[in-house]
Amino acid sequence: MLRLSSGSFQNFSVEKCFDELLKAQDILNNNGSVQGLIHRYLIAAHK
Repeated sequence: MLRLSSGSFQNFSVEKCFDELLKAQDILNNNGSVQGLIHRYLIAAHK
C-alpha cells in the first residue's frame, strides 16, 4: 500500500490525484516497489 504524509504536500487530495495514485498502485503491485522524485521529496514504497 502506498502511503503519503499529507502534511508534506500542500493542496494534496486523493480526489485530485486519484488516477495517478491508481497508476502508482499498479506499478507497486507489478514491480514490488515504486519510486518517484517530486519537489525534492523521494517516495519509495514497498509491499
